Amino acid sequence: MGESRGRPTVFISYSQQDEVWKDRVVSHLKVLEIEGELTVWDDNRIAAGDDWLPEISGAMNRAAVAVLLISKEFLTSGFIRGTEVPLLLKRRQSEGLRVIPLFVHPCAWEAVDWLAGLQGRPGNGRTLSESRKPQIEKHLSALALEIRDLLSQKVDTVQEIPAPGASLPGKSSSAPASERRQVTVACCELIGRDSPSGSPQAFDPETLEELMLRFRALAETVAGRYDGHLGGALGGQRLLLYFGFPQGHEDNAQRAVRAALELTDQTAQMSAVSDLGRPIFLALRVAVHTGSAVVSMEPQSQEPMTLGATLDLAVQLQSLAEPGEVIVSPATSSLIDKSFVLAVLPAAQVPGSAVPLIPRRVLDLMDSHEASAAGLVPLVGREQELELLLSRWRLASEGNGQAILISGDAGIGKSRLVLALR
Repeated sequence: MGESRGRPTVFISYSQQDEVWKDRVVSHLKVLEIEGELTVWDDNRIAAGDDWLPEISGAMNRAAVAVLLISKEFLTSGFIRGTEVPLLLKRRQSEGLRVIPLFVHPCAWEAVDWLAGLQGRPGNGRTLSESRKPQIEKHLSALALEIRDLLSQKVDTVQEIPAPGASLPGKSSSAPASERRQVTVACCELIGRDSPSGSPQAFDPETLEELMLRFRALAETVAGRYDGHLGGALGGQRLLLYFGFPQGHEDNAQRAVRAALELTDQTAQMSAVSDLGRPIFLALRVAVHTGSAVVSMEPQSQEPMTLGATLDLAVQLQSLAEPGEVIVSPATSSLIDKSFVLAVLPAAQVPGSAVPLIPRRVLDLMDSHEASAAGLVPLVGREQELELLLSRWRLASEGNGQAILISGDAGIGKSRLVLALR
């Protein structure tokens, strides 16, 4: 089936298991297609007997907008992860392709680094399948109109979507004022005791003020070593560290836990004296949690980050930690369990969570040998890339010098590919 020339293309990336949802999205976009505003492309346009891979690649290269139907099937598809997503993200970075995740079913999308940095729909942490039918239709209608508005922004005679942060000539920037990110937060509480094993004691106001000034300076220094940042005070003896914004890393959760362990050790070495002249033995108790945040993309924003439920859960978990302990949420433990020795703690019912959570206490950092050998996930959909690396290795072994650059967005599997080569 041919495409209308001159119209911008909207590419739909989806798992075959979600075809019913794809059809619902297409039905709303068809209204705009009939009006001549765009062309909707999905794999139903591939005619019998056509070579399907060049057809898909060509459509992705022509697209002005890509809509990704996010589900667990989408995130575990070897072809989608290995072929479609890398090309779309590359075009997003280099050409300003607008990539819109549409969350169809609940899934562990927060664990996917490249996805956590994209603003998705329908928003508010909900998915289409969790909504009633009238609300689903409203969400899809709103998405179609949003895409229409994006496509109405033109550069010269070619309809293109500007890269995030770019401005069109003569027009104000259309970049979103905020976007959703995956971040890792560490909620830290300073504890004072009259003996190393004594019960926590209340600080008098003057002593607490002096200690928190010292503690904040120490926390800012330690967090900075791991590219983390000091958040606002949480009141009294608590403060917040966050990792993943404005600079994101594949190992944000590991950085947060390393910083928490180091800060816990250094806090225990701080000295303090009560108003009665008695020594105060200081300790820290920390909870680390990974979740969503809405971050402002405006440089002068008064509120650069809104954590919402992510902060609430971290604060609740922190109250479960003993002095000198660092505990992590299930979301964080799934990201660090190949790098740290963890001990399972009793399940706890946390306000706002429908089911009890099972936190884990961080005991130690694994050595490099243990970490590299700990349960690597299978390498899926990378046979061609691995064969290319092996062929270059064989040429190098024969004395023909070779150089290979592996590039890609965070979380796409660069390190895993190199480990497979080893």
